[in-house]
Amino acid sequence: MTKQPYADDDLERITRAGLAHHAQSAPVELPAAQGDSTSTTRDRARRRWLLPAAAAVVALAVPVGYQLARGGGSDAGTPPLAGGPSTATSASATASSSPSSDAHRTIGTGARPSGIPANWRPESYDGVQLWVPPTWGWGGAPMRADWNGDQPLDCSGGRAFTIPGSSDYEFVPDTPYVGRPVMMTDACGGSLEARPSVEAVWFDAAGIEPGTQTYADGVVRETRIIGDVTVSVFSSDPALRERILGSAQRVDIDANGCPTSPPNQQVDSTWTEGLEPSALSVCVYSNTGATLLWSGQVGADRATAYAAAVGLGTAGAHRARPPERWTGDQDAVYLGLRSLGAADDNRVRWDRYSPTSIVSPDGKSVVMTPATVANTAPWAKDSGGVKAYVVGGGADIEPAVQKFFRGILG
Repeated sequence: MTKQPYADDDLERITRAGLAHHAQSAPVELPAAQGDSTSTTRDRARRRWLLPAAAAVVALAVPVGYQLARGGGSDAGTPPLAGGPSTATSASATASSSPSSDAHRTIGTGARPSGIPANWRPESYDGVQLWVPPTWGWGGAPMRADWNGDQPLDCSGGRAFTIPGSSDYEFVPDTPYVGRPVMMTDACGGSLEARPSVEAVWFDAAGIEPGTQTYADGVVRETRIIGDVTVSVFSSDPALRERILGSAQRVDIDANGCPTSPPNQQVDSTWTEGLEPSALSVCVYSNTGATLLWSGQVGADRATAYAAAVGLGTAGAHRARPPERWTGDQDAVYLGLRSLGAADDNRVRWDRYSPTSIVSPDGKSVVMTPATVANTAPWAKDSGGVKAYVVGGGADIEPAVQKFFRGILG
């Protein structure tokens, strides 16, 4: 059963808990940050998604790059990270919250195409974005794996595993979904005839060529190449297929504000003093290739709650030297804390999230904040997309934080 959306009293409690640790804001100026549908020949050897025992989703562990030297103490008396809201700002934002403040806002280059209903949501994968009905869930699609001799392999089950507004992970019957070439279950099969049991969109499914195929029950699979990614829609309704496929386009930054490749935290962050959070982009990148796997967005209330629980002044936060490079697997969740004014006044701070630490830039160094329920729940609680594609496990991760993410398969 679908759970209720994030409750106002939860948001208020989380915000107040974060504010209890904050002292004041510090001005820090960071450097300014520096589609069309195109059919090309696919490079099918371009990506290799999985390791045998690990899900082909973003596996959140503790990258070596997170083990940064402390800049000294807890810095309890140092001003908080730039962009962390002051008590007055956060209290005002919480008090004035309304349902519309958490509504989806188009941030990137992939604006809603003409004819797409206002309540449809964007879905993007590796630089290709399209729009689907708001009730559709998330799941997998056939993939290729080196450990399977590079042959098509289906570990998707042909059904949704998660749905909007829920933290459950299980087969969801009779629910259309968006699938990506990842491992949703360890019950895998090698049949090229794999197909979903419901209406679905598959991104980059292995073994499927452009064109159409009609099944005995009247369902049609229609596949197009957008850029170098195949997009397949399964439905007996030609108008639905055309509406979804017609909305597909290449984008550099999707409607949730997530770039195709991971952002550079120092260069791409443009957050300045005194800004109020208006949205938070949730960008999930694959653990091979570092391309965008899934994206989401939460509005002003949750963005404010997140900002209040991150940065100097929160329990355990401390300054650290910025890493010269990230080491270990290139799996990552980046959170873009935003303040949206006029079209030319888009300010963002890119935080990198692990279920043990959050790394935030402040112009000179970085600040590490322990991951807690207060700074994870605002964007991960009851997010079907996060639950579907982000694996969080390990002895160092608090159980209260682990519950927001996928378990490890196998």
